[in-house]
Amino acid sequence: MNLRYLGDALDYWKGSVFFRLQERGILENFSVDPMLTDPEDWRATDFQLYSDLLQIRPGQVLQHKRKLREDREKYLTEVVHAGDLFVDPNTGIALRPVGHAENYIKVREIHQLLGEKLPRILCIYQHVRAQKTKDRVSELVLALVGVNTRIHCCSYETPMTVAEIHGKISETVSNDLTVVSLIAQHGYGPSPKPRIRYQALLTCLSSLLPPMRLPLSSSPTTLLKRR
Repeated sequence: MNLRYLGDALDYWKGSVFFRLQERGILENFSVDPMLTDPEDWRATDFQLYSDLLQIRPGQVLQHKRKLREDREKYLTEVVHAGDLFVDPNTGIALRPVGHAENYIKVREIHQLLGEKLPRILCIYQHVRAQKTKDRVSELVLALVGVNTRIHCCSYETPMTVAEIHGKISETVSNDLTVVSLIAQHGYGPSPKPRIRYQALLTCLSSLLPPMRLPLSSSPTTLLKRR
């Protein structure tokens, strides 16, 4: 996890998944290791926001003395949590040598985290780009099961892309006024470029008022004016 990615649409998606899994008792004694690549930039408010987005308590986020990019082996030995766990690398699982290894978790490290504590659920974020998700997942499963056949794998694919919005009706104030939470941004915090994603905003506003039947080619600016 990197601070510049905090607050993108996928964090909300992760939170909705973990909320449901914990609500149904599927995840037990659940904790999260964010695998921070920039821990020196994180403040207490950032950790609070991260836990809020993932719909967990701040105490469920594991803390480290070692830095992942400086002492990887000792960083991983600090993960002594015995319950279910989510690890949140920037990119996902590395199947071969890669540059910027701090953005990945390796197959042997996954087995190290699982240890002999089976049955245990270990959730891992995996970014997929320029490849079909099912092909990437199949490749990962073969690599994991090839080391330990006791592992059972499943995946959940989000239908959205980063920066696409979530729309949630949060409060009806009166018969003619409803408050809606919209997310149409990529990342969080200071940025040299605007974080808003107008196509995502267009998608959300179009879904809120379907009777208008606006063409997808309508610009967000036009859409806002017509509202």
